[in-house]
Amino acid sequence: MRVILALSLISLALNLSQVDAFASIEQFKSWYPQYGFIFRHLLQNDCAKQYDNYLTRDKKDAKIDYMGGADWWSALTQPVVQCLLNGSGEFVKSQMSSAQVLLGVAPTTLALIGPSAEEMSTLLIVGRRPLLYLILTCGSPSVFFTRAFQYTNPAELLSDHRFRLRQHHPTGILRRGVTLLEYVLALGAMANAIDVHSDLGLRTICPVLPDWTVAPLLWGGLGAVVHLGWLKRLAASEFTMCAHHENLHYSVRRETKKYIIFSWLLSMVTMVHIVFGTLVLSSLLFIGPRDALSVVGRYMASVVLCRVILMYELSGLRDAYKTSFVIRRGGYLT
Repeated sequence: MRVILALSLISLALNLSQVDAFASIEQFKSWYPQYGFIFRHLLQNDCAKQYDNYLTRDKKDAKIDYMGGADWWSALTQPVVQCLLNGSGEFVKSQMSSAQVLLGVAPTTLALIGPSAEEMSTLLIVGRRPLLYLILTCGSPSVFFTRAFQYTNPAELLSDHRFRLRQHHPTGILRRGVTLLEYVLALGAMANAIDVHSDLGLRTICPVLPDWTVAPLLWGGLGAVVHLGWLKRLAASEFTMCAHHENLHYSVRRETKKYIIFSWLLSMVTMVHIVFGTLVLSSLLFIGPRDALSVVGRYMASVVLCRVILMYELSGLRDAYKTSFVIRRGGYLT
């Protein structure tokens, strides 16, 4: 299911040329502050004609400058972008290149500190917290990657050891307060990530999809799709902390060919997602290094916050659940 959803979104992105409604004229209206005053000045003076054509000309009637590197995907924005780059100094261009390097390594960095598909599915299937799971997936734009065909034992995520710091289990009003705080922080992380996606789409130009503002949001959305295939229903225990679940057993079933194929496809989709994110973020134009540092910092804040909430819940699961290894056929984790 997750793979089908991911491939559907990728197919949609590759066929945007069929849908003129996706083209946006909201670009070039706001800028990141470091060099925004330069681009705003150029737009009002040297590039006023190109910008007016961008606002008023229909995409079907636009004259495409093929020798200038334009194509159907960039028919509206290429003249404005070319004019702005011609008017920018070499120092500004070198600064934008530095920002592209920083943004380009962001997807891999975020993946290394972000949650894995195994951890998130444990929260959903064992912890029975689908709503929290959904919010955390939207707040973590990049997914931790694993090697293809690597076997992951879900019991290891919940295994206990002698020297582990025991989690405090709040009760009464404090318990409800902690649960509420989890959702407030998770929603804040999600809103922050979505706001950064939106800002990047409106304040920069992505050469991958120059005439659209959806490229950063598409990257962030695909990260959630990798997880969302597990989401089926809202559990009755959604608002119960994992540490307060009843003592139950779960069983680890024997590996099947279906599981191995699905696991391999998931690891490949994850790597494609990181490559796509690197391509999108490393190509963004009209953003300086200080602004890029702020963008990466905000992304990291969302990912770290989601990870802290996730690990807190998984720590509670270690106290609430006992492990039983029951070898069965027909599935992986019950």
